[in-house]
Formats: sequence, structure tokens, C-alpha cells
Amino acid sequence: MKDTLDIGIVSTGALVKKGYSVIIANVGKTVALITLLVTALVLFTEVSFSNLSSESFTGTLIMMLIASYVMYFSLEDAGEKLGRESDEYKSALEKYREHRSSIKAYSMESLRRFCLGYREAELEYRRENLLFSLGYTKAEYEAYLRGEKVCKKDEKALGRVKRLRSAQLDASMLISDERQNNSELKKPGSDRALRTLISLIPSTVCMIFTISVMISLKDNLTAAGVIEALVKLSTLPIIGLKGYSSGYET
Repeated sequence: MKDTLDIGIVSTGALVKKGYSVIIANVGKTVALITLLVTALVLFTEVSFSNLSSESFTGTLIMMLIASYVMYFSLEDAGEKLGRESDEYKSALEKYREHRSSIKAYSMESLRRFCLGYREAELEYRRENLLFSLGYTKAEYEAYLRGEKVCKKDEKALGRVKRLRSAQLDASMLISDERQNNSELKKPGSDRALRTLISLIPSTVCMIFTISVMISLKDNLTAAGVIEALVKLSTLPIIGLKGYSSGYET
């Protein structure tokens, strides 16, 4: 009986995790469907805008902003926990801890030399990559470093390559749980607050707009009006399918 119960609990947990994964994988489709429904609602009703300076608008806006931010950060925390429960994350964390535990005190000097060599090689790689993307050769860059004269355009571009700096990497960073936000060495939480703030700006502007909208039922809605609304609405699925196709091909 106990074994059956344990199997049921494990199966339920796996099913819940699978359900969360399906929801996350289909967030874009869900947003597109909601957008289609809201647009349909707007096309079949009369739309007007409320007075932005009214007390009712301000109160509603504050309440909606608080509610939306609470929902955002609550679900963000839930999403982060779900990500940490994934097999990929657990496997990567386990491998990292195994490698970290294998580092002994007498290995620190070798680790420092490795960090120094990595920084130099990584900087050289980024410089060569930037030179290639700007359309210059390594020989042209070396000539610029020797002080040979170049035009202002080339001087600006090659100066940009010269200003690149090596990644901040040392032994303590490798044996800690955090990574620096430089080059491919990224610490996901280092600029999290700024990224979150920037990502919420479009949603906040959209919310201000939607709260200002006042909707009322249309009087004497005719068949011609319904057809006209449907024709306008038909552009959304077409654009959505084109975007979906473009994303799939990319």
C-alpha cells in the first residue's frame, strides 16, 4: 500500500511539473489568443477614453499596478523554482560541485595560472571576432597598434577593438556559486533588477492604456457591422501565423 502511495505521489509530481512546462512552452500562444479575444471584444463594442486626471482612474491604476506586480513577482519566483527543479539545472549544479570539491589548497597556483591564460585567450578571441565583424584583418590591427596612420573611420573602429578588456576571472570566482557579468561569464542575478524594471515598462504603459479605455455595447449592431469587424479581426491571425512561421524558420 505504501509503495503504491509513493508511486502515486511521484507520478502526480511529475505530472504537475509537466503541466508547468507545457504552460511555459505555450505562453506566446496564450498571449496571442488573449489578444485576439480582447480585440474582438473591442471591435464589437463602442470604445472611448476616460479622463486620466480623475480620481477613479488614479485609484484603479494604482490598484491594478500593485496587483500586476504582485502577480509578476509571485509567478517569477514560481518559474525560477521550477527551473531549479529541472534535470538540466540539477545535472549542471552537480557537475559544478564535483569539480569544485576536487580543487585542493595546493592546486590554487595552477588555478590562478589557468585563470590568467583563460583571460588572455578569451580577450584575443573577442578581439578577433570583433575585427572580423567590422571587416578588418589582424594584420591591419597590428599595424594600427604600431602607430601607422589610418583614416578616421578605421581609427574609430580599430580603437573600439583596442578598448576591449579581459574578463574579470580569478580563482575565487571559480570556486564560488556566482559568476561575473562579463563576456560569456555571466552572473544571472547581477543586473536582474534593472532587466526586470525594463521588461515591466511596456506592460505598465499597456496597462495605463487599457485602464483608460471605456467600453460600452454598440447600439443597433447590424450584419454589415459584424462582417466589417470580422474582416478587421482577420488580420491578427494572419500576422500571428506569419510571426510563428518566421520564428520556426529562424
